[in-house]
Amino acid sequence: MTKNLKPANQTVKNILLHAPMHNSGHSSLQAPQNHDRKEHHSSCRKEVTLTRQNLDSILAAHMAWLAGEGGKRADFSEMDLSGADLSRTHLKRANFFRTRLAGANLAGADLSESYLCEAILDDANLSGAALSGAMLMESSLRGTNLDDAEAIGADFSGACLDSARLDSCNCSEANFSGALLDHARLDHADLNKAKLISTHMTDASLEATNLTRANLYKAILDGSSMPRANFTAAMLIGSSLETSQLEHARLNEASLIGTSFRGARMARARLVGANLTRADFSEADLSGADFSSATCEKTNFTNARLEGTILPIPETGSPFAPLAWMASHLQTVLILVGLALGFALFTFYMKL
Repeated sequence: MTKNLKPANQTVKNILLHAPMHNSGHSSLQAPQNHDRKEHHSSCRKEVTLTRQNLDSILAAHMAWLAGEGGKRADFSEMDLSGADLSRTHLKRANFFRTRLAGANLAGADLSESYLCEAILDDANLSGAALSGAMLMESSLRGTNLDDAEAIGADFSGACLDSARLDSCNCSEANFSGALLDHARLDHADLNKAKLISTHMTDASLEATNLTRANLYKAILDGSSMPRANFTAAMLIGSSLETSQLEHARLNEASLIGTSFRGARMARARLVGANLTRADFSEADLSGADFSSATCEKTNFTNARLEGTILPIPETGSPFAPLAWMASHLQTVLILVGLALGFALFTFYMKL
């Protein structure tokens, strides 16, 4: 007896393998046109149960299509594959438009360049999956496991990844603009040159995450834990990192114009050569941080903790000059004060 992929009495729509075939076998997957969508929703389609045998046939035809040997592209659009086991399957360039894959097992699957726009992948397992070049715009990945996945250049714009796990995920040059990643985990992930414009990432975890040259324009990372994160040469103009944890983080040469670090914990962070024009560090812990060669025009350090902080040398006559010198030479100042007190006491006793 053939085993169904879904529980008994649950069916999926019979819209498999209707995508047009091209001679090259390698045409790019395009979004359905508006008239196609209307036809999709208005037509009466027969519903069948998707069995393992059906799936194997689809996969075989899809592999032939990829190889340019006939076959047909796999089309799972608008199907319900919740809980299905598609682990380690080869579904490169497959169509999953609006497909329900909640709780599905896609661990180690090849979904590179696939079309997953508006797909439901909540609580799915995509650990170790290949997603490079995949299109996941407006998709839902709440609680999804993407640990160790490879998603180079993938498009997650407008997607919801709240509480998702992306530990050690390679998302370099990926697009997360407008996406939601609240409470998500991206520890040790690679987001080199990624786009996170207006991305919402409150209370997220980005420990030792690589964000070199990433674009985080107006991103919200309030309350996120980002110790040892690398923001070298990143753009965070107008972003908010209030009450975030950035101990030992690297923000060298970063553009932080108008960025708010209010109440952030940034002990021993490095901001060498960063542009801090109008940035707000009020009430932040900057002890031991390095601001060498940084631009600090109209930067707010009100009530910031500056013990051992290396501040940029301001222009002569600036009211900030004494504070900068004392903060960066605190140990020397304390030694000199101690010597002066000692000398005064010695002189006093000699006169008795």
